[in-house]
Amino acid sequence: PNTDFVLYYSVSTDDVGMTLLTHRERDEKHGYFMLLAAPKVKWEGERLPKDIVFVLDRTGSMARGKLDQAKEALEYCIANLASEDRFTIVAFNESTDVLWKGLRHATKENRRAADGFLADLTPRGGTNINEALLTALPMLKDRQRTRIVMFLTDGLPTVGEVSIERILANVRKANEAQCRIFAFGVGYDVNVHFLDKLADENGGASEYVRPNESVELHITSLFDKISQPVLTDVMVDFGNIQVSELYPKPPLPDMFRGSQLILVGTYRNAGETTVRLTGKVGKRARTFAIKVSFPEVNLENEFLPRLWAARKIGYLLDEVRLHRNQELIDEIIRLSKEFGILTEFTAFLVTEPEITPELARARASYILRDALTRVEGPWAVSQSINARMLQSARQVGGMVPNKVSAGQPGLSLPGMMGAGQPGLSLPGMISAGQPGGRYGAVFGGTTVTGFYDREGRFQRTTKVQQVGRRTFYWVRRAWIDASYESKRSYRVWRIRQYSDAVFQLMRARPELAKYLSLGDEVTFVMGDNLIQVGSNGKERLTEEELKALVGEQVSMHKELSSVISEVVMAESNDSIHTMPYELMCSSVIGGVTVLILGIYIGCVLSRRRV
Repeated sequence: PNTDFVLYYSVSTDDVGMTLLTHRERDEKHGYFMLLAAPKVKWEGERLPKDIVFVLDRTGSMARGKLDQAKEALEYCIANLASEDRFTIVAFNESTDVLWKGLRHATKENRRAADGFLADLTPRGGTNINEALLTALPMLKDRQRTRIVMFLTDGLPTVGEVSIERILANVRKANEAQCRIFAFGVGYDVNVHFLDKLADENGGASEYVRPNESVELHITSLFDKISQPVLTDVMVDFGNIQVSELYPKPPLPDMFRGSQLILVGTYRNAGETTVRLTGKVGKRARTFAIKVSFPEVNLENEFLPRLWAARKIGYLLDEVRLHRNQELIDEIIRLSKEFGILTEFTAFLVTEPEITPELARARASYILRDALTRVEGPWAVSQSINARMLQSARQVGGMVPNKVSAGQPGLSLPGMMGAGQPGLSLPGMISAGQPGGRYGAVFGGTTVTGFYDREGRFQRTTKVQQVGRRTFYWVRRAWIDASYESKRSYRVWRIRQYSDAVFQLMRARPELAKYLSLGDEVTFVMGDNLIQVGSNGKERLTEEELKALVGEQVSMHKELSSVISEVVMAESNDSIHTMPYELMCSSVIGGVTVLILGIYIGCVLSRRRV
């Protein structure tokens, strides 16, 4: 690996342990935070029994192996129920066929009866989704138990009530006990908007099985994650700290054994506080607390703003897609450009980072209007998956860590990204049984490195980098700072890469090394100055010019100067290989490690040898 491995952990004797990470720049109006809460691996609290109804589509379109896979998945789920759990099965086509008209405990005899029921099911008939759901929900009335519907279909309602809005209204009325509905859509012929709203309105999550993916794997993987609930009705209180824009948005998901709640948001005022997480274990209320500090300034954890932005974009996309709120398009464009998080609606920012806000809005609106007409098919499924990937993000590809290396756009493994090397994750992003949305924030989350397009193909974004708090786009063989505005007037500085002028800039502002190390051609903004580093330009800056660029920070610690001098001398004597590596990372000056400058120098030397 070319970066340090960082492990965040805390030690707690509570059944639920919590950790807080923060980031806040100087003079920033608000900071960012991430709260992580996880139950013990060996949960010592009361085990929550659950009631679950499996609602299975057995229509003619479920032939060609889909129904067989679904039956095998349900057999696995039922075999892994605890004896205190209760269940039944509702199979449906144009009518419903119920294993039992009430719930029964998962005894050996009842499991065998369920296996026999599933074995007799064959695919035939139409699709009466409304009747199936209204048959299942009244059986889930006991509020002292975890209540779950696992609903699977591969088609559209064709029999009985076929209006999506009326079916959703009927479900709202029937779901008095507020059970959670997990919806599985198989293939591209499902109504994606319906399944997403069904899950979202009923506290669950939706998941899609694309063609050639395993139905069985998706169902069993999710079941394993939700099979052991430990805390329901979860809420978090931040005391005297003013927090806002929390993702996932309340109501928060239930917590399960082996899961971890990842809650991100922003905060305004700084100070000490006690964060309290409350929930229910059966009838009993439980509270878990941790004393934390929300600092006025904390320059660590630079990944938090981008992680927060990714989740916010995911929720905004759902607002636009499911609730037709097109007023949010401007905010999606702003966040996408500022944080380098591209969606299917803003991918043009890679090739046109200088596009005006008016034209960007028109371009995104045009794409969106077409997208909103798709409620089924590959693009509808892609839109849902894309939004849920962002909502459950725990890492965003293209984030350049402290250690950087020169390069052009490329690929590397997550957590091992050099400059010019966006993170790589295999297509599929949300793995089988890994729902997005609110439950994606509990079941581990995803690494976001791209999006699915209208054909269902994964498009990896390899031409965008986040360096600290800045985003850079790869345009015309150069890295361009996203904060550059084409209509704004700048004083332009052209500086030759790897020249004395570059070293002068880094002596005055060491943090610039991570920008300058992106590649041979880099353009970035500093106040009213536009600095273009490339093959041509100034090779040395006067003291007045340097002050015009970076202010009064033109001095440098002698120890840092000696390190640079020794590296340059080693190069001139062809003895670079004999120089101790520790020399380059032995000191910390003003909070900036010599390692960053040492890496930049290494990039210079390696390019000169070439």
